[in-house]
Amino acid sequence: MSLLAELKRRNVFRVALFYVVAAWVVIQVAETVLPMFEVPDGLLRGLVILLALGFVPAVIFAWVFEWTPEGIRRETEVEVPNAVKQQTAYKLNWATLIAAVLAIGLLVADRLLPEAASTATAAPAFSNAAVTEAATTATGPDPASIAVLPFIDLSPQGDQAYFSEGIAEEILNVLARIDGLRVASRTSAFVFKSETKSIPVIAETLGVAYVLEGSVRKAGDRVRITAQLIGARSDAHLWSDTWDRELTAENLFAIQDEIANAIVAALGETMGLARDTAVHVTATTANIDAYDLYLQARQSLSVLSPESARLRVELLQRAVELDPRFADAWGELAISIASLPTWDHALAVAPFQHRALEAAEQALALDPEHRVAWETTLMAYSFLNRWEDFATALTAVRNRIPGFDGVPDSWLELGYLDRARIAAIQQQIEDPTLRQFWVLIEGLALEAMGKPEQALKKLESAVLYGYQGEAEDNMADIYRRLGETPAANAILSLRMARDEPELIPLLPFLHDLLSGDLSPGSADARRFVALARELGFDAEELAQPGSGYGLRVPREVAVALGHADAVARTYFADPDSNEPGGNSPRFWMWTPKLHHFRQSEAFRQRVRDSGMLDYWREHGWPDLCRPLVTVSGEDDFECE
Repeated sequence: MSLLAELKRRNVFRVALFYVVAAWVVIQVAETVLPMFEVPDGLLRGLVILLALGFVPAVIFAWVFEWTPEGIRRETEVEVPNAVKQQTAYKLNWATLIAAVLAIGLLVADRLLPEAASTATAAPAFSNAAVTEAATTATGPDPASIAVLPFIDLSPQGDQAYFSEGIAEEILNVLARIDGLRVASRTSAFVFKSETKSIPVIAETLGVAYVLEGSVRKAGDRVRITAQLIGARSDAHLWSDTWDRELTAENLFAIQDEIANAIVAALGETMGLARDTAVHVTATTANIDAYDLYLQARQSLSVLSPESARLRVELLQRAVELDPRFADAWGELAISIASLPTWDHALAVAPFQHRALEAAEQALALDPEHRVAWETTLMAYSFLNRWEDFATALTAVRNRIPGFDGVPDSWLELGYLDRARIAAIQQQIEDPTLRQFWVLIEGLALEAMGKPEQALKKLESAVLYGYQGEAEDNMADIYRRLGETPAANAILSLRMARDEPELIPLLPFLHDLLSGDLSPGSADARRFVALARELGFDAEELAQPGSGYGLRVPREVAVALGHADAVARTYFADPDSNEPGGNSPRFWMWTPKLHHFRQSEAFRQRVRDSGMLDYWREHGWPDLCRPLVTVSGEDDFECE
């Protein structure tokens, strides 16, 4: 028998034809589907190569083996009747026909469906790249927008990520101060730290027209920094440069200055920036070791935990010891110290606020316009109930920094909801490193203003950023108010299982109470107390401080159980006491779930004692409160 006849008898031709048609279908499907998942182009090329290489083994397999009713056997080991071979050929014919129909269908669809207009433009010569990029972004994102990606650590030991990302963050903060230029927040841009997505995809995700990326190699007493500016649509390098210099603080600030000004020069006309726009980066320290510690402390903000909060304070204390004139380190130290009691319930509030004020004073003595130091001063005064000092400091900072209103957390503590919301949005631009906190404040303000759907989106973001506990309780409350009880119960169950596992047996009763009447002393509350007692718990125990700076149960439950005093103690610090308590920021108390608390005498008395009532009377009433005159003619107030 001739070789040709034997190839035909063994169905080798049919297998080869089926393989080619099927491989073509696989490639067409991959070309359509893989881009939806932002898979690198190299994967598709690899697939084509793999299918091409697989053709020869497939043909050899068809020659060597036979498909029999008993399974696959070597052709030389079995005698396959012609009827069986014809049946196999029949199946291969149908399989090939089906694959061919699919192939033709894909081809027709590809020809008949309109193609999306291509917006990419081939990169021209370097000198015209920015002009071309302006044309390609005419219908895209704001031309005056940029994202700074975390710089890659190329150091020999690979242990300088905090340093390389810190340099990128410093450049981001410089660019964010340029009028007319929108800079994607650090939180958004640094998500792409370990991603392999292309620049156009990253830019589209962030909604920017340009992307700055780079690398840092720190070895011994030398540092090499490379930066390149890329147009999003064309994926063209508009500008790039490399600095190889001695590792000194002065050189690092100079490099940041040069990078920022190079970007402005490259894109000034394209982005419509003023011709005289210039950037000047001031060297805030001459001590490279102090600057290194400062960058480590800033990097620790990416992790929100009591441990990272304590580490941040330790690093910054070492930095100011090395350089007592390092204003930025003093400012960061001030706000880090002030925030410590909110992370550790065992800490007393007053001593840390006084230490924070001392650090802020050091920063302001070196830089009278230091925003973080002023913000810390205002926050410390609010924690200490020194509202007259708060008002005086606010006037002073506004004289120094016109338009300053960067105290969204204090406005929310005082109950000025919309003012807090607006200030939180502004702070997300002014202070992108703490965007997760300002998003939380914005969400709580929206919730208190009666906008649950908008609030839920912000609170979800805050939880993803690391704010849990009470933020989750608020999310559960919003879901419950929106009628999505299963989601509310699931969130609260997870939170309780993580923070208060001993209370898991109470969860079914807790869910029932939260869906019922939460007014103090209600029938639902009394029933819960009775059921809890049967399980070995009492209302007094449940209203005690639990994990973090909250109570063991949600605060609205504690109020319903008759323990508004316990809730009030968590919100109002006693500045004359060094005992733990009052660590929870007051901005939580304005949310709808605590409306019963705001009508309690415990709340009203604390408002009077803290000086908040005097502040309201002098500077205006908050959104949910109003003055009233009692029957006896006494000036009083009430809150919704």
